[in-house]
Amino acid sequence: MHGLNVPIRKKDNIPATGGAIGSVGYGGSGSGDTGFPYECKVCPFVEAVFQRESARTNTAEGTKPTWNETFSLKFKAPESDNLCSSLAKISDCIYLNLFDEVILDSGETITSDGQKVIHKRTERRWLGSLKIPFSTLYLNSKIEGTFSLSTPLVLLGYEYDNKSYLLGSDTTTKNTSKQTYLTLFVTIDPSLQSPEPLVIKCDTVESESLELYAKKWQNKLKQEFPNRSIKTLAVNMEAKSVLVCRYLRPLKPPEDFLVNFNVTNDIMARLARFVSLIPKVPDSVALPGVCDIWCACDQFLDMMLGGE
Repeated sequence: MHGLNVPIRKKDNIPATGGAIGSVGYGGSGSGDTGFPYECKVCPFVEAVFQRESARTNTAEGTKPTWNETFSLKFKAPESDNLCSSLAKISDCIYLNLFDEVILDSGETITSDGQKVIHKRTERRWLGSLKIPFSTLYLNSKIEGTFSLSTPLVLLGYEYDNKSYLLGSDTTTKNTSKQTYLTLFVTIDPSLQSPEPLVIKCDTVESESLELYAKKWQNKLKQEFPNRSIKTLAVNMEAKSVLVCRYLRPLKPPEDFLVNFNVTNDIMARLARFVSLIPKVPDSVALPGVCDIWCACDQFLDMMLGGE
């Protein structure tokens, strides 16, 4: 696991104790005790939480930390039921929280023999989080890649470094991004029994020749790309199959979102925010044992609920 573009403490927010990896209370591998304390701009670690259990990495340093670690969290099936139908309905999520660990002076005392004792306390400051639904991990057996963290619009006392590292490279560029990333690998060990793919036959809104052509084209692509998820037909709210491309068309956004906004990026950010506010429930939880149901925009807006 490693991070990218982790925000750093502002100059007036760096504690006098430095918070270096070699300081007392840090378990990460880094500079070690060199005898020359320095001011570290950020000392991040990741904490994973699942079903009221937690585990964390050691503390690293810098805006591009690396944690060469493996840790595990126990999984408890509801009522010890490991059937596929029950596992698919689990709504628990895996939470990955990124913190900055800071060591602060909390005062000093004088012992009876006149020795000065400096007391320190450790703070952890939240920088961002990633939520992974267990149903997603179960249905895919593993999750691997680089993911963007959910971060607040304003991180008091922190800022992003003006230098940015490109993904998979040590090349630096001018940083204009205010987004933090985590690269990770998550799996279930030992693996659970995967649900059998549901094959159903239903009526279609397409012509027979078009449906047959779509199925042949899908089977051909699956032979060429066996590891890809390829789907040409979806089941709509009327339990009829329809070409997935019919769900793709431009939609006129609400007029209120276009007022007083001349910058395209700002408009797109507001529209993305609007869509993100629509509640959603995975079909495997809402409709266990049933195929994935595709809704048109007006349908899930009327229901005030969307799927994944």
